[in-house]
This record gives sequence, C-alpha cells and structure tokens, in this order.
Amino acid sequence: MTINEKVMKYIYLIFNWAFGFLFLSMGAFSLTFSVRSGLCLIVASALFLPPVRSFVYAKSNKTLSVQLRVILVFALILASSFFSTKEAMVRIDRENQEAARMKSEREIRLRQETIDYFTVNREEIISSVKKALLERNYQLVISESNRYLVSNDKELTQINIQAKNEVQAIQKAEKTKQLLDELKGVSSNEYEKNRNLYQQLLRLHPDNESYKTKLSFYGGKVEEEKQKQIAAQLISTKEETHSPAPMNWRYFHGDYEMGRGRVHRAITESTNTVNFGFPYRGHQNGTLILRTHPKYGKDVIFEIERGQLLVRNYEDSKALVRFDDSDPISYKIVGAEDHSTTSAFFRDYQGFVSKMLKSKKVRISIPVYQQGNPVFEFDVSEFSSDAYLENSQKAGK
Repeated sequence: MTINEKVMKYIYLIFNWAFGFLFLSMGAFSLTFSVRSGLCLIVASALFLPPVRSFVYAKSNKTLSVQLRVILVFALILASSFFSTKEAMVRIDRENQEAARMKSEREIRLRQETIDYFTVNREEIISSVKKALLERNYQLVISESNRYLVSNDKELTQINIQAKNEVQAIQKAEKTKQLLDELKGVSSNEYEKNRNLYQQLLRLHPDNESYKTKLSFYGGKVEEEKQKQIAAQLISTKEETHSPAPMNWRYFHGDYEMGRGRVHRAITESTNTVNFGFPYRGHQNGTLILRTHPKYGKDVIFEIERGQLLVRNYEDSKALVRFDDSDPISYKIVGAEDHSTTSAFFRDYQGFVSKMLKSKKVRISIPVYQQGNPVFEFDVSEFSSDAYLENSQKAGK
C-alpha cells in the first residue's frame, strides 16, 4: 500500500468517525423531544461509525456501498426532520390548548371574584355610581359599572345604560351644534356643502322635518346644477350646430377639440315620467343618448335626472330592453368613469341601434337604488340616421 493510499485511508476513517459522532450526538439530543427523530439520526450515525460497520460485516459478511450509504443517510435525515416537525407542531398545539384552558379558568375565577365582591359591597357600589350619575360624571359611571356588569344586577345595568345614553346625547348635541355653526358660514348658493351638512344633521335627527325639507331642497339644487353641466357639455364642442329636425329627437354636432373628427349626438326623452321617493322626489324623465365620438367610439347612454342607478364602472350590470312588442332583451350595462350614479352605458351599441331602427317604441327597465326597476318608454319612430351623423355614415355601422 502506497503512502497516498495510507493517507486517504486515514482521512476516510477520520471522516467516518467525525460524522458518526456528530449524528450520534444529534440523535441523543433529539431523543429528549422526539424519539422517532432521534432514532433516525442514531441509525444514520451507525452507517458511519467503523465499529458498527465492522460488527455488521462480521455477522452478515456484507458491506454497503458508499453511494447506498449516502442515500440512506439523506433519507434518515429527511425522516428525522419530518418527525421532529410533526411532534413540534403537536407540542405547540398542546401548549396552546393548555394556555387557553388556563386563561379560561383564570377568567372564570376573576369573574366569580368580581361577582362575590359586588354581592358583598352592592349597596356601596350602587350608591357610588348613583352619586356620580347625579353629578353628571357619566364616564366615571360607565367605567365603574362596567366592572360589575357580570353580576347581571338589573339596577346597575340600568344605571350603566342611562349613563351611556347621556353620553350619546351630549355627543349628539355637540355634533349638531358644530354642524349648525358650519351652516352659518355657508352661503345659500353653495348647494353641495349645504346638502352634505343637512345629510349629516338628518342622520343625527332622522325625524326632523325641517332638516328633511332643507335636504330635499339642496339635493334638488345639486341635481339641477349637474344637469346644467351635462347640458353645457353637450353643446360645448367647437362650432356647435343644431340640426333642423323639429321632432322628438335632438341632434348635436361639433368638432372634437382635443383631436381630429366630429362628435355626433342624438338625444330623446322618455314619453313617461317617474316619481322617486325621498330625497329624489319630483317627476322626471329618462334620457336616451346615441353618441359617436372620435376618441370614445360609439355609445348608447341612458340617464336619469335624480337618483342612483345600480351600476358600477368596473363590472357589468343588467338592464331589460323591449323593442315594440317583442320579448325583453337583457343588455349588459356599465357605469360612467366619473362614478356618476345617473348614467349607464350599454355594451352592445351595434345590436341596440340595429333593433331600434326597426322599432317605433323602446322600453328600458333599469335598477334604481330603493326604487325597484322603473320602466322608461321612448318614442324612436322619428329617428334619422342622416340627421344623427350629418349624412357621413349610417348608424350602427
């Protein structure tokens, strides 16, 4: 045997002794908290320790190859990790259950001690909180009575409720005064600020008829201003012209100020009116709009004057449409990008317009918040594709 071979033999022997003792030590330590994990590591150490391997060879006259021993060691390490993790989870769960049990027992004990103390000192405690109540020290009443509510004493509970009601009344009065003071500094022409403040007041005082009247008035003014803005937008395009078509449809055309092309609109109002409940009372029409826009494309738009259409700008809703006496068709609709609650856009422009051109009446049923699904009827018999698109193209194409 050469010197190099002797050196390698000694290195190999030292390697086996070192890893054998390492796994044996780890296994012995693991036995303290996981028997199965510790046994796996001890068996792994046996695959390294020379005396154990010599004993096995003497009894069986067989040896394990290096590759097979490496595979077995890795398998035993994985098994040890699995068993240690599993048993650690079981131990943690057991500890949590024990902690919960001890907490529950402590709470029960403290609860009983509180009840016993209140029973012995009831007259003194009741007298103390009554005195604080007469002095209008409501926070003290609440904090002191809360400690002994577990006793279920009716008189103490009633005092606690009374103190809380008084605190709420004080807070309500302070908030009301604050809102009324704010109103004094708001001009009557600031409709939205007035509406918002009266909304808050009505939430505090839901039966106050004066606040209801004010909210209805300013709510109506806000909606009027919104409609004026919409009307202004419809006629604000450059060189706006009105087509000479004295019919139930109105046609608007103008240049698109932010780019090339023309904006075309056809507008008609419903032949019937609806009357919603508070705060959107008053007769109103629905409006049907066809729009062709260089940037936004072609749209069928439905609008109401006041109220909240149940539509969102990020997901589709449904509306029923009936052309003449045909069966109702369910159309997908979506809300406006500015989160307006009075407008809805139909997804299928081509299908809607092609059916409308063959019809005289269109009925639209659309969900409105707390108003059900009102039906708006439109007379579309006099619609003119040429007037709508200034003879430039046909609707629906």
